[in-house]
Amino acid sequence: MDELTAVDGAGRGAIAAILEQLRKYEVRFGALTQMALRLSEETRAALMQNQSLLVASGADADEAAFIAKRLPGLDPQTLVTLPKWQYVVSTMLHGRRTAPFRVQGVAVDQVLADYYNPGGLAEQSAAVDTNLRRRPVREIIAALEEHDDAILEYLCSARPGEDQPPVPVLTSGSGGRP
Repeated sequence: MDELTAVDGAGRGAIAAILEQLRKYEVRFGALTQMALRLSEETRAALMQNQSLLVASGADADEAAFIAKRLPGLDPQTLVTLPKWQYVVSTMLHGRRTAPFRVQGVAVDQVLADYYNPGGLAEQSAAVDTNLRRRPVREIIAALEEHDDAILEYLCSARPGEDQPPVPVLTSGSGGRP
């Protein structure tokens, strides 16, 4: 979940409650924020209690101090002065937390430079449309509006004590027809 700060502000404690439940069921959840200190105290505590991977990039002094407390042996100043594309990471490995280590990334435009092909954009877009069976929004909405009629017809055809008709399979691509 990206931009957790915005979601947390609107959630009024719900995010923390969800995180606590996810832990019980060993659900994996990725949360990203540039400002951990702006999260509610409950959400911040739930994230830090349940985290198995902590990645930090450059931060201001307050954020760096908060994160460094969770990365034993790391001086907050390291995060304050961390260059672009460098990160400090700690993860769980065989049930134990690793010592913080550095990871260096590269700019996306450098990594993907060989794939840059503006001349092939139309062909690529057409292939995506075909593979995803994308259609214009007006066509999708028209198909969805027919679903109510198909559902109502099915519900009205069911009679107590009789064999039930097969349930129609409705998809936005079926035009509302079973």
